[in-house]
Amino acid sequence: MDKIVKNKIFLDRGVWRLEDKEEIDYSDGIEHEKFIKKILLQTNNLSSDSDELTEKVKDWTSEYHLSKKRSQLLKGFLFDPSKRVLEVGCGCGAITRFLGENFNEVVSVEGTFARAELARLRTQGMESVNIINGPFQSIDFQKKFDLIICIGVFEYSSSFIDAKDPHDEVLRYFSEILSPDGIVLIAIENQFGLKYFSSSKEDHTSVMFDGIEGYPRFTDKAKTFGIEEIKKRLAIYFEEIKFFFPYPDYKIPSCILSENALNIEGISELISGHSKSRDNEYFAEQLFDEQLVLAQIEKNKKLDFFSNSFLIIAGKKNIEAIKFPQEGLFFNSNRKTGFQTVSKIEVGLDEEIYVNKFIENKKHQDISINAEIRECRDRWIKGYSLQAQLFKGARIKDNSLEKLFKPCKLWTEKIDELCEVVNGVRVIDGSYIDFIWRNTFFSDGEAVFIDREWVWKSKIEINVLVIRAIFYFLLSIKDIKDKSLVLSTNSYKSLIKKIANTQDIKLTNQDFHKFYELETSFSRATSSVSKRISYSKLFLNFYTTYTSLFLTVKYVKNWSRAIVLFPKKAISSLVSLLYKIFKAVRG
Repeated sequence: MDKIVKNKIFLDRGVWRLEDKEEIDYSDGIEHEKFIKKILLQTNNLSSDSDELTEKVKDWTSEYHLSKKRSQLLKGFLFDPSKRVLEVGCGCGAITRFLGENFNEVVSVEGTFARAELARLRTQGMESVNIINGPFQSIDFQKKFDLIICIGVFEYSSSFIDAKDPHDEVLRYFSEILSPDGIVLIAIENQFGLKYFSSSKEDHTSVMFDGIEGYPRFTDKAKTFGIEEIKKRLAIYFEEIKFFFPYPDYKIPSCILSENALNIEGISELISGHSKSRDNEYFAEQLFDEQLVLAQIEKNKKLDFFSNSFLIIAGKKNIEAIKFPQEGLFFNSNRKTGFQTVSKIEVGLDEEIYVNKFIENKKHQDISINAEIRECRDRWIKGYSLQAQLFKGARIKDNSLEKLFKPCKLWTEKIDELCEVVNGVRVIDGSYIDFIWRNTFFSDGEAVFIDREWVWKSKIEINVLVIRAIFYFLLSIKDIKDKSLVLSTNSYKSLIKKIANTQDIKLTNQDFHKFYELETSFSRATSSVSKRISYSKLFLNFYTTYTSLFLTVKYVKNWSRAIVLFPKKAISSLVSLLYKIFKAVRG
């Protein structure tokens, strides 16, 4: 380390500590850090994409430090492993681990020793990573760095830097310790993120609207910036600046979009699917529907201004050392390992936009089950899905079911073309299991099915597919309070029958039982525990008969593991389940 820093340092439990320097007072809480330490000591796979760690998440704090989604912020970028990296504010080491896996030389600085020790545990055995505990501005580095990583730290500049303009002082310092063609990568919340308008408290001060009002209440707490202001600040020290947009935010991202991607027609629907307000302490009840608002923001070319957070790459000369070889990237990691996918939005040789979906861990697929996943490629269809059109129409006050679901006629005609009759029953190939309304677009007057990743290895009855399509639409509108009266119901089963009638399809109780069996089998085979819990709550909306109760009891078995990993969610879900069973029996 004497070749890296000039300061007097000593080694303490694998962490380099600065002599005569007080550590920074920052913590998620002693109990949280004890839990993280316990998990790191007990886990075999500590990699940045560890499903083993992800499965041990129990609350928001542990998710932030353990979830594989943390590394998804950077997984889509191509880096030169020979570049010397400085990570400022490494926390408990989630990103540090990713850097150690992708670079030959990493120095990570953390102001709090307890967290620095956790980062060392996360990177144990990685000789390429050195952890330093101390205020980063007090470290006198011997050499310059090629890349500085600053994720979730820049906004705290005024809390730890004594200067007239602490944020400018940090950028100046970064510029000084970077090599002549060095790059800084900053992830930070957007002062004008849409979530702050729709009810989220400011992430750092916990005061609603504090950021968009300009932080009038505190002078020494964290402060974020809008896109133009932070761009202006960076331009003082860096020639080239490029923005990327993580959704729902940079903390637990499932989608990363380039500036060009925000100009793709219909991109707001994809964004809304990855930007739902999280169920943690920051959010109150939403003041408006973000999906509808995002569509209007897209029309006015302001998605960048209202993005919840930014991922910024700024270079002193250029940023060619970091490449993002696609326009967008989104992950589906809420599944069992063998079914997790990554999708890339790319421009083809014909200059058309395509979405290419890849399986991350093919070798982990369970071929013994009835579900299969496959890679696929779809041309981007401009506009919005059938489900998005219905989602908007669901609020029309004087609507009728026939008028609302009239656009579905083209979808119904398409499944009629695809079906065959077996033993007097209309069935469709299992490759169409996900041919539901959210995956249906219209092109040249015909329903077009996208995202054909799922294959059910047996035929599916048409009526079961119809129920599935309606089910997922009703799921999308379940929290809408001002929806059309024709969609209000005490029995989802009855409403599904009425909607099917608009397509001249008659459903029977047997159709619903087959749907329950298909959906529970599909979910159990492919979904993670947390996802299965949310599915189970939704299935209960249909359990209004005694004959359906046995399926509910059958599904309760999944809670045995869930209660250990997700106690609050599981108990809340179980109480809700028992209440709905009680109502079903009485009704």
